Amino acid sequence: MASRWEVNPYVLVRVTGVHGSCWTNNLPYPTQMFHYKAMGELLRMSILVPKRTRRDFLEVLRKYYRVFHVNSVQDMGDGKVMVTVVKNFRDFSVIRVIEELGGIFRANLADSGLETWEFAVTRNRQGEALLRLKELLSMKDFQVMEFRLFKEPKFTESELKVLRKALELGYFDYPRRANSAEVSEALGIDRSTFIYHVRSIQRKLASYIRDRSDIKAS
Repeated sequence: MASRWEVNPYVLVRVTGVHGSCWTNNLPYPTQMFHYKAMGELLRMSILVPKRTRRDFLEVLRKYYRVFHVNSVQDMGDGKVMVTVVKNFRDFSVIRVIEELGGIFRANLADSGLETWEFAVTRNRQGEALLRLKELLSMKDFQVMEFRLFKEPKFTESELKVLRKALELGYFDYPRRANSAEVSEALGIDRSTFIYHVRSIQRKLASYIRDRSDIKAS
């Protein structure tokens, strides 16, 4: 008999639909969310967008949210940028559902108003996930699949040292408790070297999240 540790307690939910009151309905080009972090009443999101649409994308979000701040914009190559923003955390959102179900976010793609989300929930909550998502989305498709784990990205010793110190000093907090100059000084390295390592870390994390799912922005 398999032990309870050998049984995967999660399933992967993939849902596609239209969120009537969402900013995604105002964009005629694809966007892909790689990561989010809930911070009380605020939400930080990292979203991949076409580089040529960056300003339009930010303007749409700025009009839509009561609280809005651009945290960073990073060139990811292939004509795309990773935009990280902080905004107010809306009650009627798919992310709110994922959080309240204790889910694990995996991927999100939005294209011309149609959103596709992937996240894992425990098997006994998949029915609740369906019911709650039906309240938010005009649903086109709903699938439940086995949840597969993926290997974490490999960081160099230098990257891990930078990452630990940046986390310790609050470089990734909002608002930041330490800037790049302060963290690099604490590490005893040049600021440009610190920025290089941080961008390498972000690129590896973004690639890892991108590759976990087969739903991708074109």
